[in-house]
Amino acid sequence: MGEPSVIVVQVYWRPGCPYCRRLRRALTRRGIDAQWHNIWADDAARSFVRQANRGDETVPTAAWTPGPPCDRVVHPADGSVTRS
Repeated sequence: MGEPSVIVVQVYWRPGCPYCRRLRRALTRRGIDAQWHNIWADDAARSFVRQANRGDETVPTAAWTPGPPCDRVVHPADGSVTRS
Protein backbone atom coordinates (compact mmCIF):
# COMPACT_ATOMS: atom_id res chain seq x y z
CA MET A 1 0.00 0.00 0.00
CA GLY A 2 1.17 3.49 -0.76
CA GLU A 3 1.39 6.44 1.54
CA PRO A 4 -1.97 8.05 2.34
CA SER A 5 -2.56 11.29 0.48
CA VAL A 6 -2.39 14.50 2.42
CA ILE A 7 -5.39 16.66 1.67
CA VAL A 8 -4.73 20.38 1.60
CA VAL A 9 -7.83 22.54 2.09
CA GLN A 10 -7.83 26.01 0.52
CA VAL A 11 -10.57 28.39 1.63
CA TYR A 12 -11.29 31.62 -0.23
CA TRP A 13 -12.94 34.26 1.93
CA ARG A 14 -13.44 37.98 2.43
CA PRO A 15 -13.59 40.14 5.56
CA GLY A 16 -17.04 40.57 7.08
CA CYS A 17 -18.47 37.35 5.63
CA PRO A 18 -20.46 35.55 8.37
CA TYR A 19 -20.43 32.28 6.43
CA CYS A 20 -16.64 32.44 6.23
CA ARG A 21 -16.40 32.96 10.00
CA ARG A 22 -18.72 30.03 10.60
CA LEU A 23 -16.67 27.76 8.35
CA ARG A 24 -13.41 28.84 10.02
CA ARG A 25 -14.85 28.02 13.47
CA ALA A 26 -16.14 24.64 12.28
CA LEU A 27 -12.81 23.65 10.74
CA THR A 28 -10.90 24.84 13.80
CA ARG A 29 -13.21 22.86 16.12
CA ARG A 30 -12.53 19.74 14.10
CA GLY A 31 -8.77 20.36 14.02
CA ILE A 32 -8.66 20.82 10.25
CA ASP A 33 -5.92 23.11 9.03
CA ALA A 34 -6.74 25.18 5.99
CA GLN A 35 -4.94 27.78 3.95
CA TRP A 36 -7.06 30.93 3.89
CA HIS A 37 -7.02 33.35 0.94
CA ASN A 38 -8.59 36.81 1.26
CA ILE A 39 -10.09 37.57 -2.16
CA TRP A 40 -10.01 41.30 -1.47
CA ALA A 41 -6.26 41.26 -0.86
CA ASP A 42 -5.12 38.56 -3.31
CA ASP A 43 -5.79 39.01 -7.04
CA ALA A 44 -5.01 35.35 -7.83
CA ALA A 45 -7.50 34.21 -5.17
CA ARG A 46 -10.15 36.59 -6.53
CA SER A 47 -9.55 35.25 -10.04
CA PHE A 48 -9.87 31.64 -8.86
CA VAL A 49 -13.18 32.36 -7.11
CA ARG A 50 -14.58 34.19 -10.13
CA GLN A 51 -13.59 31.31 -12.41
CA ALA A 52 -15.16 28.76 -10.04
CA ASN A 53 -18.39 30.77 -9.72
CA ARG A 54 -19.13 31.92 -13.27
CA GLY A 55 -17.81 35.40 -12.61
CA ASP A 56 -19.24 35.87 -9.12
CA GLU A 57 -17.16 36.44 -5.99
CA THR A 58 -19.14 33.96 -3.88
CA VAL A 59 -17.46 33.07 -0.60
CA PRO A 60 -16.59 30.95 1.10
CA THR A 61 -15.34 28.80 -1.74
CA ALA A 62 -13.30 25.78 -0.70
CA ALA A 63 -10.98 23.63 -2.77
CA TRP A 64 -8.75 20.75 -1.83
CA THR A 65 -5.94 18.71 -3.29
CA PRO A 66 -5.74 15.96 -4.09
CA GLY A 67 -9.40 16.23 -4.85
CA PRO A 68 -12.29 14.05 -5.89
CA PRO A 69 -13.90 14.61 -9.31
CA CYS A 70 -15.56 17.72 -7.82
CA ASP A 71 -12.59 19.38 -6.17
CA ARG A 72 -14.25 22.59 -4.99
CA VAL A 73 -17.34 23.58 -3.09
CA VAL A 74 -19.02 26.98 -3.21
CA HIS A 75 -20.50 28.25 0.04
CA PRO A 76 -19.89 24.91 1.78
CA ALA A 77 -21.86 23.73 4.76
CA ASP A 78 -19.56 22.88 7.67
CA GLY A 79 -19.77 19.16 7.05
CA SER A 80 -19.18 19.15 3.29
CA VAL A 81 -15.54 20.12 3.74
CA THR A 82 -14.95 17.88 6.73
CA ARG A 83 -16.45 14.77 5.08
CA SER A 84 -14.36 15.10 1.94
